[in-house]
Amino acid sequence: ASRAAEAALADRRHSLRAAGDSAAAGASQTRGHVARAAHLQELVGADAQRVRAHMSHLFAPDSAEHWTEEARSFRPRAGARLSSLETEAAELAVNAGVVQTQSESAGSLAPVYEWVPWERALSARGPSVALVIYVAGSGLLACCAAVVTWGSPAAKGSGIPEVKASAAGFDLPQSFKARTLAAKVTALSLCVGAGLAVGKEGPMIHIGACWGVILSVPISRLGRFSSPISETDLICVGAAAGVSAAFGAPLAGVLFAVEELGTTMPTGLRYSTMLGAFGSAVVAALALKWIDLTRTQRLTLFEVDYKQAWAAWEALPFCLLGVVGGLLGGAFVRANEAVHRRRLRAQSEGRLCWCLPAGADRALRLLLRAPLGADSRILEVVALAVLTAVSNYPHMLTRMLQNDAIKSLFSQCAESAPAGSGAPAHRAARDPVGLCMASDAAELCKLLRLLCSAALLRFLQTTVTFGALTPAGLFVPSLYMGGCVGRAVGALLKYLGMPGVQGAIEPGIYAMVGAGAVLAGVSRLTISLAVVLFELTGGLTYVVPFMLAVLIAKWTGDAVTDGRSVYGVHAELNGLTKVRKKGSPQPFCAQQCESVGNPGVLVHTPASADGKPFIVSSA
Repeated sequence: ASRAAEAALADRRHSLRAAGDSAAAGASQTRGHVARAAHLQELVGADAQRVRAHMSHLFAPDSAEHWTEEARSFRPRAGARLSSLETEAAELAVNAGVVQTQSESAGSLAPVYEWVPWERALSARGPSVALVIYVAGSGLLACCAAVVTWGSPAAKGSGIPEVKASAAGFDLPQSFKARTLAAKVTALSLCVGAGLAVGKEGPMIHIGACWGVILSVPISRLGRFSSPISETDLICVGAAAGVSAAFGAPLAGVLFAVEELGTTMPTGLRYSTMLGAFGSAVVAALALKWIDLTRTQRLTLFEVDYKQAWAAWEALPFCLLGVVGGLLGGAFVRANEAVHRRRLRAQSEGRLCWCLPAGADRALRLLLRAPLGADSRILEVVALAVLTAVSNYPHMLTRMLQNDAIKSLFSQCAESAPAGSGAPAHRAARDPVGLCMASDAAELCKLLRLLCSAALLRFLQTTVTFGALTPAGLFVPSLYMGGCVGRAVGALLKYLGMPGVQGAIEPGIYAMVGAGAVLAGVSRLTISLAVVLFELTGGLTYVVPFMLAVLIAKWTGDAVTDGRSVYGVHAELNGLTKVRKKGSPQPFCAQQCESVGNPGVLVHTPASADGKPFIVSSA
């Protein structure tokens, strides 16, 4: 009996020891699960912060929002013992938080998995490394764009002066070849991606015109079945499609062909050509709708949901914005003309850098061991990209893409969104760059400094960039500058408590009007620009403010630059000039070298086979 009792006691001790070992293993496993869950939660928080920082120009966090990983109350205590079921539930909750956070960070879009910040990909820490990567990427893309444009010099610039000259009868075959088209598309994508202070909308008009010329050969073969279509008419049709594709504004594309190209054609724009422009603009808009680049089922990125009416007294600040836009546009035309003249003079003299004095230029040439007359245009584009990236990096409003910045400037603040405006509260509440936070004098001064400095910085960047060896448009930079100025005026009036029709005024409306005013001051467009603005923003309520600001800006800009737009200035600098034949009401174009020194000897011969007039000299 004693031996049996001892055996039973030994078995009991063995069972207790095994149970203790099993409990210790379970506790260790539980602690491992808890640590893993805590580690996963830390990763979720870090990923969410990176997603916000990377996508902040579209989906910035707001104090009114409650992010999933921030609202989660699960915090495992040190030494706490959880069951396997509780641990598994915690892990599933963390994993669900990852998916939900990524979905919320992208708004109504699909979860964003492909965007990874460079500093995370390279295991780097600190803003300096991100700045180096940002600047290096901009310089590399700009260098590639300059190399592509160097191989096809006709692809540089906006191309609008060449389109207008060709519509007027000037024969420019190099500007509309397939090689020029390929170089324009490639270099334009690279320089816009590099973050240069240029836009893509102006070159899109040139791209559409190139397609018109390229398709003129197969279309002309259909002449036996219908009336022949001249190359000039197809240029107008392609330009209308380019405007429609660039802005998502088909009606503005037709009016651009009528207003800007039809007025320069010796015979005017024919009705059949206008119908062709109408059809091409509609097809371009349908293609843009089908592709859905913005994933919003809208044609443009700038479209807003404003329903608030404007008060009668607001016509005065709208007129003021027209005057400021005309002055700013005229100053830009004058400054860019001076810069480009200096650039052309430096190239003719064989200098390396147009912005340096002669002594410093010689020293730089000796330092780089560059021969006299070396082509430094590619180096100039790289330097412009580096300087632009460094100056843009400090603040989000200048660092983000220009289209996203303009969308932010046009956006509606949450506190001023009327109940029946149709804008959801969580959409109106998003304020990526702090444009709706001017609640006191200090914040208002900070906002005004930000907007004015951003407009001045973009003014200087665009002044020195437009005319360099890259495709460059002026529509988006002008909208950016005008949006900053208009938003500043609207924020000031709102802070002063000026009443609107439905409560407080909305600064985004002034941003749209200011954007149109500056663009009118630079380009001198009127009818087509007003249509672009209300099609671009969807703000049909503000057609009258758009028209008022555009008209006053054009008058003011004409007074500053003697009626010359930036495209007219560059047409003259590129050797294109308007010559009026004696006794003829229609002007026609000639090369400047033909007219200088031989005034009055140019004669206008009958039209050539392609419908364009030859211009020859009797000498």
